[in-house]
Amino acid sequence: MRGAVLRALWSHWRRQPLQLATLLAGLALATALWTGVQAINAEARASYAEAAAAFGAGGEVIRGGEAGIPLASFVRLRRAGWPVAPVLRGSLQTPAGGVEILGIDMTNPPPAARLSGADPAEPAGTDGTDDPYAALIAPGTGFAAASTIAALRAAGRPDLPRLLDDASLAPGQLLTDLAVAERLLGRQGMLSELILTAPPPPEAAPLAELAHALRRQREAGAGGDLARL
Repeated sequence: MRGAVLRALWSHWRRQPLQLATLLAGLALATALWTGVQAINAEARASYAEAAAAFGAGGEVIRGGEAGIPLASFVRLRRAGWPVAPVLRGSLQTPAGGVEILGIDMTNPPPAARLSGADPAEPAGTDGTDDPYAALIAPGTGFAAASTIAALRAAGRPDLPRLLDDASLAPGQLLTDLAVAERLLGRQGMLSELILTAPPPPEAAPLAELAHALRRQREAGAGGDLARL
């Protein structure tokens, strides 16, 4: 029965070679289109995943009120076993526009990809200074793109740290140690947020008991939008 059906179909296509050629060409184009779409989708997923990671999607942070988080609260959490990394953010005005100051603990940096895309443990210095602990020695060290360094120097501030060119950082962003960021922003003893680098151990005291004014939340914003995309 199957053979008879195949012979009937073949006899039809043999009498209509143009239709057969059109059918085969259509199948070939459809297959090529499907393969291309799958490849584009895979590349897009990878790109969005990378971008979402750079924006901090999926991470957990601890935040306080508008004033920020007192340094004493960070010390209390660390002593209780909470794996948190401190971050101080702020803006510094220059003639070329605002520069985002990003202060971290150079000896305990949070996941670099979630902050700026740069690895503070491996700065790309231009003067041979590639030791992250050099950032702790006055006047400190800051890492930024070349355009950002030029803008900061044009501001003429005497309290700027040593500025090293790091092309992996976005323009308009300065990565430096907490102490330097405090000095530049005038926010001594205050932090913007604490990034959870790992889940807290089961034996650690709850956050509400250690610092009732702080709240733990999953990072949202641009990273979440990218993840949904």
